[in-house]
This record gives sequence, structure tokens and C-alpha cells, in this order.
Amino acid sequence: MRRTFGTIPGTLVLSLLLAQAASASAGAGGESVARADSLFHAGRFEEAAGAYGEVLAVEPENGRALWGAGEMALLENRLDDAEDLLRRAVEALPEEKRPRVLLAESLYRRDRFGEAAPPLRQAGREAFAEQLESFGGAAPYQITGPSDSTVIPFLVTDPLPYVSLRVNGREGCFLIDTGGPVLGMDPAFAESAGVELFGEEEGLFAGGARAMYRYGRADSIGLGAFTVKNVPVHVKPVRLPPTACGGGPAVGVIGTVLLYHFHFTLDYPEERLVLRRRSDERSERWSREGAREGVHAIPFWMAGDHFMVAWGTANGAGPFLFLVDTGLAGGGFTSTDLLIEQAGIELTGEPMRGMGGGGPVEIYPYIMNELTLGRARQADIRAFHGAFPADPDRWGFTVAGIISHGFFRPYALTFDFDRMRIYLVEH
Repeated sequence: MRRTFGTIPGTLVLSLLLAQAASASAGAGGESVARADSLFHAGRFEEAAGAYGEVLAVEPENGRALWGAGEMALLENRLDDAEDLLRRAVEALPEEKRPRVLLAESLYRRDRFGEAAPPLRQAGREAFAEQLESFGGAAPYQITGPSDSTVIPFLVTDPLPYVSLRVNGREGCFLIDTGGPVLGMDPAFAESAGVELFGEEEGLFAGGARAMYRYGRADSIGLGAFTVKNVPVHVKPVRLPPTACGGGPAVGVIGTVLLYHFHFTLDYPEERLVLRRRSDERSERWSREGAREGVHAIPFWMAGDHFMVAWGTANGAGPFLFLVDTGLAGGGFTSTDLLIEQAGIELTGEPMRGMGGGGPVEIYPYIMNELTLGRARQADIRAFHGAFPADPDRWGFTVAGIISHGFFRPYALTFDFDRMRIYLVEH
């Protein structure tokens, strides 16, 4: 069976967004703000940041420009700038919900939970706000340990890497997945580990499936030689293969929010997770290493609390923005309708049943002849269509696919959230 595709719904969504933005910024500078918004929606982030800056140089309190510039700063993880710009945007646009959410995100990324909770509550994120307020005066993500780094061997590497982790002293097998947010765990394991639970929200998962999860808090987790105290968690049923941990059950997922508190390396050839304390010196050293031959230094941006995006191509088409999500088992890429059309890919045969975080999904397997991320290139990558979460424009710019495990398997990947670079080193 061949599957064909018609008009991309996201095109209409973006047109409406642009029209709304132009209307909201009407008046002096309105045309310039609309241009900046257009660049942002096209993923031309550096140009968008410059265009918003040009408006603010003339109109320092233009609410829509403050909003856009603040969102750009957040994408680049420039958190001081993001907080300042977004506070001013909230004052200038008190009826808008989105700047409040972005402001909360800038505070959340800096572990200032008490300050992030009020704007979240004002934006309707009651359960999330309750979780953050539960920390009171206790600083989250307090890293202790006798060393500057630790090496944690993978229990298994394929189809995805799993490691051992301790939650309140209870050991379990956890998947490493940069597509996940905070530390996630199964309800039965969370209960046995004494994790405190709060309210619940609905999440969006592979294939557009939706599922409820609960917010919680763990007193401590153990990662190799490190202990991390006061850790936010998500609790929902774990849908992972029963053989993923060498025959034992997998009980959770280690996501990006926990991992970005370190300089971390997913070293697939050596089958290990390396965690290092973040420091300017280490970031500078990695920047120098990134200039060496054989090292691919790839700029990335981060939307929301953990969605990393970077530029790549597919079968010579593009460039496209791809989500960097290491948690796709059995493949290296998941496509959207947009990419299927622009890369000229024909899907033949019958669909197969896959399992995402929200439940079963129907997917079409195929082979991607060539896939790149930055200058890194791999050929004949097993790919799937149908597993991408609904609405590839949900971040305000179009994402064309998810690049994942099968692409990254030959590399050691180091993530630097200070300079916003991913370093791919092929062994």
C-alpha cells in the first residue's frame, strides 16, 4: 500500500500565526516585528534575534518584540537575557499567556522553582506549579560526590542504552532518552521508592498519542559516584520492552532536564554514560576540541523544557530542523509529512505497530538513503513515518523530523548547554 500526502496543515497554522503577530504588533515598528516573527517561524534564528533587536533599539518597550527577543534568548539558553526580556514582555502584554510561560521556563531552567511557580499558575499549569512550590527553600538538583566526573556503564546498548540508577536508595534500570524531560518512572517503582506525588497533567507523545502523568519529587538519586538531591520527577506507566534490562524490568527514563545539569556524554561505542560537573573551563576545552578534525561541533537550540533542535538534511533535501531525541528504538529517524514530500520519499507496504510513551502507534518503516546533522553524515538509516508527535509547528517554527539512536550509534555525543553545542566524535 502506498501512502500519499496532501496539503501540510502546518502551513495554514503558520500563516495564521504570522497574521496574528502582525496584528498584535500594529503601529510603529509593526512591520519590522512581523518580519522578525517570519524569520523566527522559518527557523532563521540568528536573523530573527537581530531583527527583534533592531525593533527594540527604536522601541525599547515594544511588547511583541520583547516577547520574540526573550523567546530567542531562551532558545539559545541565554537565561539572564531571557528573564529580563520576558519580564518586560509580561508587563507590556499582561493579557498574553505565552510570555508568562516563557518567563517561567527561563526561571525553571535556572532551578528557581519558587519564582517559576506563580507565572505557571497564572498560565493554568496548576499541577506543575504545585510541584515546584513543594521544594520550598530546598534547592533542586544539588549535586554531591567525591569526584569531578563519573562513568556509568550501559547495562545494554541496543536497541537503546539503559543504566542503573538509585532513587531514594532503591535501584532500578532506566532508559537514557534525550526526548524525555525530567526523570520519569513507573508508578509502582515510585511508590516503592517513597516518591512524593502531586497533581497530574496530560502529555503529548509519539504519533500524537496523549497520556496523563503525575508530578512528583525524589529526595535523592544516585548516578554513579554522584548523588543528586531534591529531584523533580514525572510518574506514569513505563512502556518499555521487558527484556530491555537484560531480562529485568525497566522502571523509568532519564531525560534531558536531569542530564543538562552536567556536561554529559553518551558514548555509544564504549557503551557508557559520562557525567561531568558543568564549568566554564570544561566548556572552553570542548570548544577547542570541537575544532579538531574528526569532531563534528553542531549548534543546537532548546525549546520548552527539553526539546533540542539542530539543522540537518535528508536525501539531499533541506536543510530542516530536526529534534535531537535519542530514544527511538530500532531506527535512526522519524519523519513528518513535510519531509516526506520535500525529500521525495515514497512509502510502500503495510504499516507496523510501534509503542510510544503514550501507547501504540501505527508507523511506516523505510530506509533513509542519506541523513546529515551538521557535517555528520550517515547512510542507509532505518526510518519510520507516523511516530512524530502531532503538530510539527507547536514551537512556533517547523520541525521536520526526529534524529535518533540509529544515526548516533557510531559516535560519542557530548552535550554542552553553556555554548549550546553537540560534539560528535566517531571512534
